[in-house]
Amino acid sequence: MGKWPQLSVLLDDRIARVVVFSGFTPFRSDTDQSKTGGIRRWWEWHALLPKLGLFHGKEAAIPYDYDELMAAIGPRPLLVVSPEHDWHASIADVRACIEQVKGAHPALTFEAPDDINRFQSAQHHRVIQWLEATSN
Repeated sequence: MGKWPQLSVLLDDRIARVVVFSGFTPFRSDTDQSKTGGIRRWWEWHALLPKLGLFHGKEAAIPYDYDELMAAIGPRPLLVVSPEHDWHASIADVRACIEQVKGAHPALTFEAPDDINRFQSAQHHRVIQWLEATSN
């Protein structure tokens, strides 16, 4: 769905709920000093989001971030699972992002298990459990 496929949830009302599992570190706080390597990994290391390079050293000026995306997903249910030991994400930054969104998104569920970034049987079951609990 164009340049920003993750935004399709905002444009398609058939999407009833959203699950994010080990999915993000907010861009604006993801600097070179971050354990993740900063936004450099998106534009230099993997070339997945090359235009983010325009904001290297100016991350606070990035016009789009996950707090706005999550707030816009509401009122649809949203599950965000960010493991405590995920080296791809800064759990402190994810928690801060969740705190910003919490009031604007009452159907937001956040979990930070004492685990690493993986999506195996136990994680599958958690997602299925949440999907069943939030189905209409």
